[in-house]
Amino acid sequence: MNDPQAPPLKDLARESGAAANHWTATIADAAKCGSCGAAVSENYCSQCGQKRLRQRLSFSQLLSDVLSRVFNWERGWLYTLGCMFRCPGQVARDYASGKQRCYVSPLAYYFLGAAAQLLVLWYYSPLLHQRFTSAFQGTLPAGNNQEANEKLEAVLGQELPNALADIYLATMQQSYSYAALLFFCLPWAIALRFLFRTLGDDFRLGETMVFSLYVFGHVLLLTAALAPFTFPLASEIHMLASLAIYVLYPQWAQGAFFGAGIPRRSLTLVATLISTGIFMGSIVVLFTVSFGIYVGYRAYLFNQ
Repeated sequence: MNDPQAPPLKDLARESGAAANHWTATIADAAKCGSCGAAVSENYCSQCGQKRLRQRLSFSQLLSDVLSRVFNWERGWLYTLGCMFRCPGQVARDYASGKQRCYVSPLAYYFLGAAAQLLVLWYYSPLLHQRFTSAFQGTLPAGNNQEANEKLEAVLGQELPNALADIYLATMQQSYSYAALLFFCLPWAIALRFLFRTLGDDFRLGETMVFSLYVFGHVLLLTAALAPFTFPLASEIHMLASLAIYVLYPQWAQGAFFGAGIPRRSLTLVATLISTGIFMGSIVVLFTVSFGIYVGYRAYLFNQ
Protein backbone atom coordinates (compact mmCIF):
# COMPACT_ATOMS: atom_id res chain seq x y z
CA MET A 1 0.00 0.00 0.00
CA ASN A 2 1.37 3.43 -0.98
CA ASP A 3 2.33 5.93 1.72
CA PRO A 4 0.18 9.07 1.25
CA GLN A 5 2.96 11.24 2.73
CA ALA A 6 5.67 9.91 0.37
CA PRO A 7 6.75 12.34 -2.40
CA PRO A 8 5.81 11.49 -5.99
CA LEU A 9 8.21 9.23 -7.89
CA LYS A 10 8.98 11.92 -10.46
CA ASP A 11 10.10 14.26 -7.64
CA LEU A 12 12.37 11.54 -6.27
CA ALA A 13 13.86 10.99 -9.71
CA ARG A 14 14.43 14.74 -10.11
CA GLU A 15 16.12 14.99 -6.68
CA SER A 16 18.20 11.88 -7.40
CA GLY A 17 19.35 13.32 -10.71
CA ALA A 18 20.26 16.62 -9.08
CA ALA A 19 22.19 14.82 -6.35
CA ALA A 20 24.05 12.75 -8.90
CA ASN A 21 24.98 15.72 -11.08
CA HIS A 22 25.60 18.50 -8.59
CA TRP A 23 29.40 18.05 -8.56
CA THR A 24 29.59 17.94 -12.36
CA ALA A 25 27.85 21.29 -12.74
CA THR A 26 31.07 23.08 -11.75
CA ILE A 27 33.33 21.25 -14.22
CA ALA A 28 32.74 23.17 -17.43
CA ASP A 29 34.98 26.25 -17.66
CA ALA A 30 35.74 26.14 -13.92
CA ALA A 31 37.50 29.16 -12.46
CA LYS A 32 39.57 26.98 -10.10
CA CYS A 33 42.02 24.18 -10.82
CA GLY A 34 40.55 20.77 -10.15
CA SER A 35 43.84 19.49 -8.72
CA CYS A 36 45.25 22.25 -6.52
CA GLY A 37 42.35 24.73 -6.26
CA ALA A 38 44.33 27.70 -7.61
CA ALA A 39 42.59 30.29 -9.77
CA VAL A 40 42.78 29.42 -13.48
CA SER A 41 42.29 31.86 -16.35
CA GLU A 42 44.29 30.12 -19.10
CA ASN A 43 44.28 26.60 -20.57
CA TYR A 44 46.69 25.32 -17.91
CA CYS A 45 47.03 25.96 -14.18
CA SER A 46 49.98 28.20 -13.43
CA GLN A 47 50.60 26.40 -10.12
CA CYS A 48 50.56 22.69 -10.99
CA GLY A 49 50.24 22.54 -14.78
CA GLN A 50 46.88 20.74 -14.76
CA LYS A 51 44.94 21.21 -18.00
CA ARG A 52 41.75 23.24 -17.61
CA LEU A 53 38.54 21.47 -18.58
CA ARG A 54 36.38 23.56 -20.87
CA GLN A 55 33.57 21.02 -21.02
CA ARG A 56 32.42 17.75 -19.49
CA LEU A 57 34.72 14.79 -20.19
CA SER A 58 33.40 12.62 -23.04
CA PHE A 59 34.48 9.12 -23.99
CA SER A 60 36.12 10.39 -27.19
CA GLN A 61 38.15 12.91 -25.16
CA LEU A 62 39.24 10.17 -22.76
CA LEU A 63 40.32 7.95 -25.66
CA SER A 64 42.11 10.86 -27.31
CA ASP A 65 44.01 11.58 -24.09
CA VAL A 66 45.11 7.93 -23.77
CA LEU A 67 46.26 7.78 -27.39
CA SER A 68 48.05 11.10 -27.02
CA ARG A 69 49.97 9.86 -23.99
CA VAL A 70 50.99 6.69 -25.81
CA PHE A 71 51.71 7.92 -29.35
CA ASN A 72 52.71 11.54 -28.82
CA TRP A 73 56.13 12.08 -30.41
CA GLU A 74 56.84 15.07 -28.16
CA ARG A 75 56.04 13.49 -24.81
CA GLY A 76 54.71 10.27 -23.37
CA TRP A 77 55.35 6.56 -23.99
CA LEU A 78 56.39 6.62 -27.62
CA TYR A 79 58.64 9.64 -27.11
CA THR A 80 60.33 8.00 -24.13
CA LEU A 81 60.74 4.74 -26.04
CA GLY A 82 62.37 6.53 -28.96
CA CYS A 83 64.73 8.43 -26.67
CA MET A 84 65.72 5.22 -24.90
CA PHE A 85 66.92 3.90 -28.26
CA ARG A 86 68.79 7.11 -29.14
CA CYS A 87 70.13 8.52 -25.86
CA PRO A 88 69.16 6.41 -22.82
CA GLY A 89 71.59 8.02 -20.42
CA GLN A 90 70.28 11.48 -21.32
CA VAL A 91 66.71 10.40 -20.54
CA ALA A 92 67.71 9.33 -17.04
CA ARG A 93 69.81 12.48 -16.59
CA ASP A 94 66.97 14.74 -17.74
CA TYR A 95 64.47 13.10 -15.41
CA ALA A 96 66.82 13.18 -12.42
CA SER A 97 67.62 16.86 -13.05
CA GLY A 98 63.96 17.91 -13.21
CA LYS A 99 63.03 17.71 -16.91
CA GLN A 100 60.21 15.22 -16.38
CA ARG A 101 57.06 16.30 -18.20
CA CYS A 102 58.11 14.91 -21.59
CA TYR A 103 58.93 11.41 -20.24
CA VAL A 104 56.93 8.67 -18.59
CA SER A 105 58.15 7.94 -15.07
CA PRO A 106 61.05 5.48 -14.70
CA LEU A 107 58.92 3.11 -12.61
CA ALA A 108 56.21 3.05 -15.27
CA TYR A 109 58.85 2.37 -17.93
CA TYR A 110 60.24 -0.52 -15.88
CA PHE A 111 56.76 -2.03 -15.56
CA LEU A 112 56.34 -1.72 -19.34
CA GLY A 113 59.46 -3.85 -19.80
CA ALA A 114 58.32 -6.31 -17.12
CA ALA A 115 54.93 -6.63 -18.81
CA ALA A 116 56.65 -7.37 -22.13
CA GLN A 117 58.72 -10.11 -20.47
CA LEU A 118 55.64 -11.66 -18.82
CA LEU A 119 53.85 -11.65 -22.17
CA VAL A 120 56.77 -13.46 -23.80
CA LEU A 121 56.92 -16.01 -20.98
CA TRP A 122 53.19 -16.62 -21.31
CA TYR A 123 53.34 -17.06 -25.11
CA TYR A 124 56.35 -19.38 -25.03
CA SER A 125 55.40 -21.22 -21.82
CA PRO A 126 54.69 -24.57 -23.61
CA LEU A 127 58.12 -24.49 -25.30
CA LEU A 128 59.89 -23.38 -22.11
CA HIS A 129 58.07 -26.01 -20.04
CA GLN A 130 59.21 -28.73 -22.44
CA ARG A 131 62.81 -27.52 -22.29
CA PHE A 132 62.81 -27.18 -18.50
CA THR A 133 61.35 -30.69 -18.15
CA SER A 134 64.07 -32.14 -20.37
CA ALA A 135 66.75 -30.27 -18.43
CA PHE A 136 65.51 -31.54 -15.07
CA GLN A 137 65.28 -35.10 -16.39
CA GLY A 138 68.95 -34.93 -17.25
CA THR A 139 70.03 -33.57 -13.87
CA LEU A 140 68.00 -35.69 -11.44
CA PRO A 141 70.09 -38.37 -9.71
CA ALA A 142 69.21 -42.00 -10.33
CA GLY A 143 70.23 -45.24 -8.63
CA ASN A 144 69.78 -45.18 -4.88
CA ASN A 145 67.61 -42.05 -5.07
CA GLN A 146 65.11 -43.62 -7.46
CA GLU A 147 62.90 -44.89 -4.66
CA ALA A 148 62.90 -41.48 -2.95
CA ASN A 149 61.97 -39.83 -6.26
CA GLU A 150 59.07 -42.21 -6.73
CA LYS A 151 57.74 -41.46 -3.25
CA LEU A 152 58.03 -37.73 -3.95
CA GLU A 153 56.20 -38.14 -7.26
CA ALA A 154 53.40 -39.97 -5.44
CA VAL A 155 53.04 -36.97 -3.13
CA LEU A 156 53.21 -34.46 -5.98
CA GLY A 157 50.77 -36.35 -8.16
CA GLN A 158 52.99 -36.01 -11.24
CA GLU A 159 56.47 -36.83 -12.47
CA LEU A 160 59.20 -34.94 -10.65
CA PRO A 161 60.76 -33.24 -13.73
CA ASN A 162 57.34 -31.99 -14.77
CA ALA A 163 56.63 -30.58 -11.29
CA LEU A 164 60.05 -28.89 -11.18
CA ALA A 165 59.42 -27.35 -14.60
CA ASP A 166 56.04 -25.99 -13.43
CA ILE A 167 57.58 -24.36 -10.38
CA TYR A 168 60.60 -22.99 -12.24
CA LEU A 169 58.37 -21.41 -14.89
CA ALA A 170 56.24 -19.81 -12.16
CA THR A 171 59.45 -18.57 -10.50
CA MET A 172 60.56 -16.95 -13.75
CA GLN A 173 57.23 -15.14 -13.97
CA GLN A 174 57.70 -13.83 -10.42
CA SER A 175 61.26 -12.81 -11.24
CA TYR A 176 60.17 -10.42 -13.96
CA SER A 177 57.48 -8.76 -11.86
CA TYR A 178 58.50 -7.77 -8.33
CA ALA A 179 61.73 -9.77 -7.91
CA ALA A 180 63.65 -7.92 -10.64
CA LEU A 181 62.69 -4.62 -9.03
CA LEU A 182 63.89 -5.70 -5.59
CA PHE A 183 66.85 -7.89 -6.55
CA PHE A 184 68.21 -6.21 -9.67
CA CYS A 185 67.16 -2.56 -9.96
CA LEU A 186 67.60 -1.67 -6.30
CA PRO A 187 70.96 -3.46 -5.79
CA TRP A 188 72.18 -1.95 -9.07
CA ALA A 189 71.25 1.56 -7.95
CA ILE A 190 72.92 1.03 -4.56
CA ALA A 191 76.08 -0.40 -6.14
CA LEU A 192 76.29 2.44 -8.68
CA ARG A 193 75.93 5.04 -5.96
CA PHE A 194 78.66 3.66 -3.71
CA LEU A 195 81.07 2.66 -6.48
CA PHE A 196 81.00 6.12 -8.06
CA ARG A 197 81.66 7.70 -4.70
CA THR A 198 85.18 6.27 -5.05
CA LEU A 199 85.64 8.73 -7.94
CA GLY A 200 84.27 11.63 -5.91
CA ASP A 201 80.79 11.64 -7.52
CA ASP A 202 78.05 12.31 -4.99
CA PHE A 203 75.07 10.65 -6.66
CA ARG A 204 71.92 10.26 -4.60
CA LEU A 205 70.22 6.88 -4.45
CA GLY A 206 67.12 8.33 -6.08
CA GLU A 207 69.23 9.51 -9.04
CA THR A 208 70.93 6.17 -9.61
CA MET A 209 67.54 4.46 -9.18
CA VAL A 210 66.17 6.55 -12.06
CA PHE A 211 69.04 5.32 -14.24
CA SER A 212 68.51 1.74 -13.06
CA LEU A 213 64.76 1.68 -13.77
CA TYR A 214 64.97 3.29 -17.19
CA VAL A 215 67.90 1.21 -18.41
CA PHE A 216 66.79 -2.13 -17.01
CA GLY A 217 63.24 -1.49 -18.21
CA HIS A 218 64.62 -1.04 -21.71
CA VAL A 219 66.82 -4.12 -21.35
CA LEU A 220 63.66 -6.10 -20.59
CA LEU A 221 61.99 -4.64 -23.69
CA LEU A 222 64.98 -5.50 -25.89
CA THR A 223 65.25 -9.09 -24.64
CA ALA A 224 61.48 -9.53 -25.03
CA ALA A 225 61.68 -8.26 -28.62
CA LEU A 226 64.58 -10.65 -29.24
CA ALA A 227 62.69 -13.71 -27.95
CA PRO A 228 60.77 -14.55 -31.17
CA PHE A 229 64.11 -14.85 -32.99
CA THR A 230 66.14 -16.70 -30.33
CA PHE A 231 63.65 -18.84 -28.39
CA PRO A 232 62.86 -21.16 -31.32
CA LEU A 233 66.58 -21.82 -31.88
CA ALA A 234 68.08 -22.84 -28.54
CA SER A 235 68.02 -21.74 -24.92
CA GLU A 236 71.77 -21.15 -24.97
CA ILE A 237 71.50 -18.72 -27.88
CA HIS A 238 68.82 -16.70 -26.10
CA MET A 239 70.85 -16.66 -22.88
CA LEU A 240 73.99 -15.45 -24.66
CA ALA A 241 72.08 -12.77 -26.59
CA SER A 242 70.31 -11.59 -23.42
CA LEU A 243 73.58 -11.51 -21.49
CA ALA A 244 75.13 -9.37 -24.22
CA ILE A 245 72.23 -6.89 -23.93
CA TYR A 246 72.48 -6.90 -20.11
CA VAL A 247 76.15 -5.92 -20.34
CA LEU A 248 76.43 -3.76 -23.48
CA TYR A 249 73.32 -1.59 -23.24
CA PRO A 250 74.18 -0.18 -19.76
CA GLN A 251 77.68 0.51 -21.05
CA TRP A 252 76.23 2.61 -23.83
CA ALA A 253 73.72 4.34 -21.54
CA GLN A 254 76.10 5.22 -18.74
CA GLY A 255 78.15 7.81 -20.66
CA ALA A 256 75.56 10.60 -20.64
CA PHE A 257 74.66 9.94 -17.00
CA PHE A 258 77.90 9.03 -15.23
CA GLY A 259 80.42 10.39 -17.72
CA ALA A 260 82.81 8.84 -20.23
CA GLY A 261 86.10 7.14 -19.56
CA ILE A 262 87.38 3.64 -18.83
CA PRO A 263 87.19 3.96 -14.99
CA ARG A 264 83.52 4.96 -15.13
CA ARG A 265 82.66 2.26 -17.64
CA SER A 266 84.47 -0.27 -15.46
CA LEU A 267 82.51 0.75 -12.36
CA THR A 268 79.24 0.50 -14.29
CA LEU A 269 80.24 -2.99 -15.46
CA VAL A 270 81.13 -4.08 -11.91
CA ALA A 271 77.81 -2.78 -10.59
CA THR A 272 75.97 -4.57 -13.41
CA LEU A 273 77.70 -7.87 -12.65
CA ILE A 274 76.99 -7.52 -8.93
CA SER A 275 73.29 -6.89 -9.47
CA THR A 276 73.06 -9.66 -12.08
CA GLY A 277 74.59 -12.10 -9.59
CA ILE A 278 72.13 -11.01 -6.89
CA PHE A 279 69.23 -11.35 -9.33
CA MET A 280 70.26 -14.85 -10.45
CA GLY A 281 70.75 -15.86 -6.83
CA SER A 282 67.27 -14.58 -5.97
CA ILE A 283 65.81 -16.79 -8.72
CA VAL A 284 67.50 -19.85 -7.20
CA VAL A 285 66.25 -18.93 -3.72
CA LEU A 286 62.71 -18.25 -4.95
CA PHE A 287 62.68 -21.56 -6.82
CA THR A 288 63.94 -23.50 -3.80
CA VAL A 289 61.48 -21.86 -1.40
CA SER A 290 58.58 -22.28 -3.84
CA PHE A 291 59.39 -25.95 -4.34
CA GLY A 292 59.62 -26.53 -0.59
CA ILE A 293 56.28 -24.83 0.03
CA TYR A 294 54.63 -26.77 -2.79
CA VAL A 295 55.96 -30.12 -1.55
CA GLY A 296 54.82 -29.31 1.98
CA TYR A 297 51.36 -28.39 0.75
CA ARG A 298 51.04 -31.51 -1.39
CA ALA A 299 52.30 -33.68 1.48
CA TYR A 300 49.65 -32.18 3.75
CA LEU A 301 46.92 -33.01 1.22
CA PHE A 302 48.40 -36.48 0.62
CA ASN A 303 48.23 -37.38 4.31
CA GLN A 304 44.68 -36.18 4.83
